[in-house]
Amino acid sequence: MTIVKYSLEEFVHDMSQLVDELPDQERLLNKGSSYLERLVNNPEAIPEEFRMPAGTRGRNANHGTYLLHHGSNGLLITSVVWGPGDHIGPHDHRTWGLIGVMDNFITETRFRR
Repeated sequence: MTIVKYSLEEFVHDMSQLVDELPDQERLLNKGSSYLERLVNNPEAIPEEFRMPAGTRGRNANHGTYLLHHGSNGLLITSVVWGPGDHIGPHDHRTWGLIGVMDNFITETRFRR
């Protein structure tokens, strides 16, 4: 039996409360990062089916994107699975975001507009 020290539900609760406070960007990123770090350190908190690639063949065989939470306050939490060698071209989410890596690593290239 695995004991989860910080659950997805706790993360959603903590992040929802934080977003509801309408904090400045520094507080949002600092506090949110601490919550995300706690979640990332407990990978069992994310159900296994949301930590696996969704495709079976073709371009998306090693990739998966899963909606974990979409709150009425606009908070959106997803699990994104990247397989070995996966990549995506330059893009803009047009929002703030936090990225936590649970397994392996990612490489990011920042482009200038």
